[in-house]
Amino acid sequence: MKSSEMQPTKQKKWENSVDLDKEIDHVVFNDPATIVFWKDGTKTVTKCHAGDTFNKETGLAMCIIRKLTKNKHYNNVFEKYCQ
Repeated sequence: MKSSEMQPTKQKKWENSVDLDKEIDHVVFNDPATIVFWKDGTKTVTKCHAGDTFNKETGLAMCIIRKLTKNKHYNNVFEKYCQ
């Protein structure tokens, strides 16, 4: 296909985007754990594994993904694409 024949691609927008600033009450970083307290009254805890280096950004990101996926099968995605 010639470049002149290529159709422009449309980027799909996520229909259910979340404003995390409105959802997070506060965050506690306590090496090796990151704890996110949500405004809905729940909390999410992640801990780095033995031998890993504690990182606030990674801990927060993992808490967010756990919350968004309802803590189901998110590890499978990381294992698949991060190998």
